[in-house]
Amino acid sequence: MYVRGLSTRDIEDLFSEVTGGQMISRSAVSELSQVWEEGFARWRTRSLAELDPLYFFLDAFYLPLRSGLAFLHEVTERGFKEPCLMISDGNPGLKKALRRIWPGV
Repeated sequence: MYVRGLSTRDIEDLFSEVTGGQMISRSAVSELSQVWEEGFARWRTRSLAELDPLYFFLDAFYLPLRSGLAFLHEVTERGFKEPCLMISDGNPGLKKALRRIWPGV
């Protein structure tokens, strides 16, 4: 919930709704949020070297604030191997990036 942008107050209210009125303190929500955020960061940066991908689905849209190849560089740096088949929406920039990162796909 925290990772998706809910505030401490939102989580506090949601917890109260789910438990039938049982309250959780803001400090407990903050502590839980920190634990969840750390766990999410570990998951998001985990090694992908053990995966043996056959195919990879990828869709893209243009964001002027972020480098177009950043995601592909990130997953390859984490050990993601070149898949056998790439499925995408045909975006020309994405196709160019894929040929640059994984020329054999």
